[in-house]
Amino acid sequence: MNGLEAAGVVSRYRRSLGAAFSICLAVACGWALALGRPQAATEAAAGPAAISWIGTILLFFGLWIVGLWAVEWVCRSLAAQLESRDAAFRGLQSEIADLRQTLKEQPNPTVDQKIPRGLRQAKEQLDYMLGLSPVVLYSREPDGDNPLSFVSQNVWTLLGCGPEHLNGIPGAWESRLHPEDRERVLEDYERLKERLVLSHEYRIRHEDGEWRWIRDEPKLISGADGEALEIVGSWQDITELQEAKVDLEVANQRLTESNTGLAQSEELAREMAERAEEATRAKSEFLANMSHEIRTPMNGVIGMTGLLLDTELSDEQRDYAETVKMSADLLLGLINDILDFSKIEAGKLELEIIDFDLQKAVEDVACLLRSRADEKGLALIVSVAPSIHPYLKGDPGRLRQVLLNLVGNALKFTEKGSVTIAADLVREDGVEQFLRFEVRDTGIGIPRERQERLFKSFSQVDTSTTRKYGGTGLGLAISKQLVELMGGEMGVDSVAGEGSTFWFQMRLDRQKRTAEAGPDLPLEIERQRVLVVAKEEIVRTALIRQLEGWGFRAAGVSASAEALADLRAAASAGDAYTIAMIERALPDGQGITLGEAIKAESALSQIRTILLALTGERGDAARASEVGFSAYLTMPAEPSQVYDCLVTVLRTRGDDPGAGRKLVTRHTLDESRRRDIRILLAEDNPVNQKLALRLLQKQGYRADAVANGVQALDALGEIAYDMLITDVQMPEMDGFELTRALRVRESGGRRIPVIAMTAHVMQGDREKCLDSGMDDYVGKPIDPKVFAEKIERLLVAGVPELA
Repeated sequence: MNGLEAAGVVSRYRRSLGAAFSICLAVACGWALALGRPQAATEAAAGPAAISWIGTILLFFGLWIVGLWAVEWVCRSLAAQLESRDAAFRGLQSEIADLRQTLKEQPNPTVDQKIPRGLRQAKEQLDYMLGLSPVVLYSREPDGDNPLSFVSQNVWTLLGCGPEHLNGIPGAWESRLHPEDRERVLEDYERLKERLVLSHEYRIRHEDGEWRWIRDEPKLISGADGEALEIVGSWQDITELQEAKVDLEVANQRLTESNTGLAQSEELAREMAERAEEATRAKSEFLANMSHEIRTPMNGVIGMTGLLLDTELSDEQRDYAETVKMSADLLLGLINDILDFSKIEAGKLELEIIDFDLQKAVEDVACLLRSRADEKGLALIVSVAPSIHPYLKGDPGRLRQVLLNLVGNALKFTEKGSVTIAADLVREDGVEQFLRFEVRDTGIGIPRERQERLFKSFSQVDTSTTRKYGGTGLGLAISKQLVELMGGEMGVDSVAGEGSTFWFQMRLDRQKRTAEAGPDLPLEIERQRVLVVAKEEIVRTALIRQLEGWGFRAAGVSASAEALADLRAAASAGDAYTIAMIERALPDGQGITLGEAIKAESALSQIRTILLALTGERGDAARASEVGFSAYLTMPAEPSQVYDCLVTVLRTRGDDPGAGRKLVTRHTLDESRRRDIRILLAEDNPVNQKLALRLLQKQGYRADAVANGVQALDALGEIAYDMLITDVQMPEMDGFELTRALRVRESGGRRIPVIAMTAHVMQGDREKCLDSGMDDYVGKPIDPKVFAEKIERLLVAGVPELA
């Protein structure tokens, strides 16, 4: 609506309003006169009525004039407002027309100044959001050279340039395409009209000259009539993704090549493993054969030399025989070490988990090495903590091997003092016991800087050509590997000149059974008192614990004077000691002298005395017998021997228990056990047959010998032998066939214990023996101590292995 149109409208409204106002005013005056007429008729004078009409007419004209003026003023004000708004509207139309014209022209910095504040704010928000997006938006003309008409501001992060370098510039975008991709990309845009939607990847040049991979996703916008209007789309930087894709392809290629190589390597490894297994099998067979061939003659050399030393020899002859035996023992030890080392290196050494008595295993080691300690005048002490449950599960053979090596080294490097074998409980967890074993000596010690070489194969602490002590350096290395194989660890604490402590810790499971006491003592000697007199506390403690376990009341002192005082006090109190176990070497004199003093006092003469020798000397037993001792034992002794000694001594009668009777020793105890036992030996080698028979006879057994399994089977059918000892490798019928035939013949009746005597000591040989029905086996060369122990374990009934 323009200004003239607005004035005409106001004029029409003004006339209408004036007419309406006049009519309303006339009606009002007429209504007022009508109301006043009745009143005028009743009035007496006509003068006042005339005055009323004149006033009413004057009032009517006055109001009419005022009303018309008011209508005119309102209409003029309304017309002025319409003209003002009309002018403002025309200005806005002009501004919009200018803005439309500006948007059609090339964008320039002055555009923002012409955009209203609301539109400018929306544009800034849109530019900010596009800048945060990794996707660049664009639009372009659908025809011609396809110049870009719009690119979002974040194109800078993609190409390193702003929109002004691309918008409306023909060829600006195409010139950045990689030469190898340009033709393909342009062809894709030509096909865009047919496919409507397109997605392709190509390279485009950055301002710094590098090529960037982008994913372009354009779309054709068409009108209602199908006419192409505009192309819009987005660019996304996929350079890292493309590089990763290339890297992945390279990696896949390498992986394929590696897989091919791996397959070839696996095939080669399989072939090599088969060859290695074949070589290991051949090596094991060779070691087994060599072990058999070497041990068979060594058995004769060592065994016969031992028998020779038990005969009457001149000093020169004895020296020669002892030299031969020592050399043979060293050679056998070297052979054993090399075989063990070979098995460990080949991974063929396995553990044998069986039930065993820890106390007995430790004391076996001490008994085997006692003679070496006696020769050097060293005290060999055994201490197993009372808190240890003695019946365990593990490999007692390997445990003894480690202890034998450690104790043997301690004896070799100790010139005076003592060697102690100790076992202590570290902690207990259910059925598991964590134990610490220590071998302590008072020897030469080891310098700290040389201790790290101890457990290396073929390594010596002293590598000089003038070294005093020999050895291959394999013993400690093998011992450490055995301990680790059993799940433990080994170490050493040593001070040069003060001695060494070799220790190892391991976990051993408890057996279900509890410690057993010995056979019941006769009622008349139960709860007897025993006094232990020994200078070393560890010796006293070990013996007292054994005695109390068997039901004795035991106490201990360290010197002769204390012993006499204690014995006298007990006799005066009416609770006398029955037995006194006295160590030969005491701090204040000889144990034999204490025994004489006891026998010299009438109040003490009935006490039975046992002489204990930690370091035995020739003549000790004879001297003890002369002064009235009831028994003589070399320590450490097996618990069963100590127990048998106590029972035998307690059962003596007479006013002087030591007079007129044969002195009780470990030899007399063994003889009483072995009386009336008859053993059959099957052995084809004459030397080994002769040696085994002599060993059995020396141990107090009656033994017969045959040359093969057939003869052995016949002999077993004629005589009720108590045990069969058979070689494994024999003509006509070997030891395995012999044992299987014997078990079939027995068929649930009396079962004869069978021990294999073989030079085959490789992994699996023991299992073969047990699988055939044998009860145990002993390896060649035969160790007389081990041989006797295995026989006793199977034969001697009613005498348990005590801890």
